[in-house]
Amino acid sequence: MSSLAQRLKELKLTEYESRVYCALVEGGALTAEEISKASGVPLTRVYSVLESLQLKNMVVEVAGRPKKFEALQPRIAIKCYVAHVRSTMEEELHRLEERAQELSTVLESIYWSRRLGPGSAEPLKQLASLSEMESYTRLVTSTAEREVCILTYLFTWLDAVKEELSDALRREVRVKVLAHELSRTASRKVYEAKSMGIEVRVYDGEPYPIRGVVVDGKRAVFVPYMAITPERPLLSLPYYSENVAIVRVLRDAFNYLWSNSRDLEAQSP
Repeated sequence: MSSLAQRLKELKLTEYESRVYCALVEGGALTAEEISKASGVPLTRVYSVLESLQLKNMVVEVAGRPKKFEALQPRIAIKCYVAHVRSTMEEELHRLEERAQELSTVLESIYWSRRLGPGSAEPLKQLASLSEMESYTRLVTSTAEREVCILTYLFTWLDAVKEELSDALRREVRVKVLAHELSRTASRKVYEAKSMGIEVRVYDGEPYPIRGVVVDGKRAVFVPYMAITPERPLLSLPYYSENVAIVRVLRDAFNYLWSNSRDLEAQSP
């Protein structure tokens, strides 16, 4: 193999592709028999190699008889080849991401069914910190099948759960965020949530004294407010629950506030 063919092979062309392309660069328009002789590639393989190079936009067929083939100008051919590789890799990456998401959902369901299932929990599980609350929020959101309801004050913690909410939306889970009117000016995260495709509504009056998430009407992660200051709420320790009564109360509270709220209008420029 020539040194040029070897360098083409380093670009992940096959040995036969590299030989055939170099033969066409050096020999001009050639028949399959001439390509086989110049490249050392068996004639029985030449046509399949040419078809592959045409798919990569590196070789063109010349009109006329006998049928001949010619190399595309190297500067253009190599650029086309790189674009072909990039497109192939992007397609493979997309397939990989889809398979990874499917597997992740299955594994997360198994993982949390062992930890948050009926045999694991008291009616109300106290969490150690807001950091642990965010972990629980991400994980229950990742297993949502129908609906995620978020009741919040300013929604400054959107970034902590953004990836899981985006994944839920891709699974066609309905995601609803209910925030206080002040969120429009204090954090503006509600506008970011709306731009993601999340349903966002705001309510006026005294802030509701709980921040929380209810998933599928079955699981809730929430924290009571001890007091609400102009800057930020003062929080107690958070909780997780699958208790039917507790989750029902939180869901009913959310639905009542949702029905008495208004859609978030578009962000002003």
